[in-house]
Amino acid sequence: MTVNMTNVQRASLQESDHLSARSSKPPMRDLRQVFAAGVVIWILVASVVTLILRADWNDLMARVDSTATTVSHLLADHSDRLLVNADLVRHEAELIVGTSGPIRADRSAYDDLRAMIDISPTIVSVWVGDADGQAVITTREFPAPDLNGAGRDYFTTIRNEPDRLYIGNLLVNQYDAEALMINTSRRLSNPDGSMRGFVQVSIDPRSISQTFQQVDLEFEASLWWIGPDGRALVREPALSADQLSERMPRGSENWPKHDSGERETNVASVRMPIIGGPGADGGRRLYFWSDAPLYGSRIIIGVSYDAMVSRWIATSASTVGLGAIVGLACMAILSLLYRSRQRGLAYMARLENDVRARAGELAESEARLRLAIEAGDLAVWEVDLESDTIIGSPELNRLYGFPEDSTPTLDQLRSRYAPGELDRVRAESSEKFAQGEDRLEFEIRHVWPDGTEKWLLMRAQIGQNRAGDGTRVVGVVADITESKKQEALLATVANELRHRLMNTITVISALASRSWPKEFAEEKKTFLNRLRAIGKSTDLMFSKDSEHGGSTLKRLLLDITEPYRSPEHDPFIFEGPDDVIIAGHVRPLAMAFHELCTNALKYGSLSVTDGRVAVRWCQQEDGSLEIDWQEMQGPPVKAPERSGLGLTLLTGLLFNNPSSVTINYDISGVTCTIVIREPRAAV
Repeated sequence: MTVNMTNVQRASLQESDHLSARSSKPPMRDLRQVFAAGVVIWILVASVVTLILRADWNDLMARVDSTATTVSHLLADHSDRLLVNADLVRHEAELIVGTSGPIRADRSAYDDLRAMIDISPTIVSVWVGDADGQAVITTREFPAPDLNGAGRDYFTTIRNEPDRLYIGNLLVNQYDAEALMINTSRRLSNPDGSMRGFVQVSIDPRSISQTFQQVDLEFEASLWWIGPDGRALVREPALSADQLSERMPRGSENWPKHDSGERETNVASVRMPIIGGPGADGGRRLYFWSDAPLYGSRIIIGVSYDAMVSRWIATSASTVGLGAIVGLACMAILSLLYRSRQRGLAYMARLENDVRARAGELAESEARLRLAIEAGDLAVWEVDLESDTIIGSPELNRLYGFPEDSTPTLDQLRSRYAPGELDRVRAESSEKFAQGEDRLEFEIRHVWPDGTEKWLLMRAQIGQNRAGDGTRVVGVVADITESKKQEALLATVANELRHRLMNTITVISALASRSWPKEFAEEKKTFLNRLRAIGKSTDLMFSKDSEHGGSTLKRLLLDITEPYRSPEHDPFIFEGPDDVIIAGHVRPLAMAFHELCTNALKYGSLSVTDGRVAVRWCQQEDGSLEIDWQEMQGPPVKAPERSGLGLTLLTGLLFNNPSSVTINYDISGVTCTIVIREPRAAV
């Protein structure tokens, strides 16, 4: 019996050794599985790293796009203001030299022209010539030099196209400084349509370049101002005038039109930039541009694409390194698991049940790990409204600042709300419940006990609980703290821009007050009043309400008419809805109301004690806004013999088609009707 038992034990040991020998040689199938798992791990790591790198690149592109497009939009509007100013000066120059008959070229006309450009910092010179291209009078010197522009491009252009505004550079000029300026020329016509002469106004574009130089685009960048006819007018860094057109971005004249107003009507829209190859700007460029709405000039911002790629590559090194570490760690774990499996094969029969249990635990652990990786900064939660209890998760605990293995109550989670947030959420939730809505969304500010501030976005769906006898809310929470910080940064930048604009207006006002000739006191007063109106409208545009589209017509009227009202005497009557929003039209409406108030104070109802002004407004069925200005109980009215600068502003320059302005000089009082219509997109 003893010998037999020994033989049995020996056989058992031999079988065990045989199994051990078999386990020491891993099956080819296991090797293939390990290889496949390793490939999958590296594919997953590479995919995650790729997504992170792509997100970093998209974030970089979004920052550059936002800054460059905003700058091009502002500079496009600024170019329009320069050209509007030039047209106003040109209009006044025509009045000075006479609107008919021979062109007035005496010393008095020269002095009037000089006085006009001396108060306009962006106007360098004015030239007036006859129909043969001969210079008649100029602000450069008196009398005018013997110069003839009949062979120049600007003269042939306006001679052949009577309504054309020529905008370009003078490559050949008697005065060297003129070559650095922008020449704008229009034709003077006789009543029968024949050419009487021309008026040429030279603009100093340095304000465009200086504004661009003050902007931090993060990367090396260049600025191009392209005229309406495709000529390059200005480049920063500067090029000589004769190099501009031949070295401008290739094909830019065929780029699609980007109206500067697009970002006001659709802030969320992102326009795709154009990547330009090597050229005048050197290296590849991302070009962002906006087209001026009035004159069609194009402002192009070219950002160095190579510099962006270099920074992205430099900042991506840490992400790639971390991905490699994660991949190697996963491979090490895989190797350990594989070796553990090989060691366990020798004891498979004895430990099969234990291995199955451990495999189940490992599968559950892997599932939880995968869910946590996929969720990222999201956390799922469920609240039973009947019992006021919550089913949370480690991710929810982490977002609320609790240990991941803790089980905080609903009240403990709510204790992290900032003061007043809980009452706001409850009030808005009750309102949505009353309206029958079953979806909730809130941005909630949290303050942790250590003072840490967090913003969490909560989205939830209301439904029945699992038992079907109550209500539950299931939702997710996401951390949006960084987005809120970015919004605060943008608000700070906007406030700084408002501050600088208001400082600029103050400086202009101070310069005008000190340098304006005493004999032009009335013109000085008019200029300062107009400047104050621009200041008021600018301040209103950058106020908190305006940022959210909340600038109302009534508020603008109250601000503009404040100098003419007092507690003892208010000559104004306002009739219309209080909630009419005028976002996008604040500045032109402010200047229009200022001109109407100024005229009423000089000649109309505001010039007498009993005079009254009624302003009524309403929304029409077609979506337009109609505003009626009516003066009453004032002196008898008669139409002006000629259109002044204010009337020209009001009827011809402030409002673009399809908006309109109509003025009637009824003997009982002036009436003005302004109709604001939004332009329709082309089909």
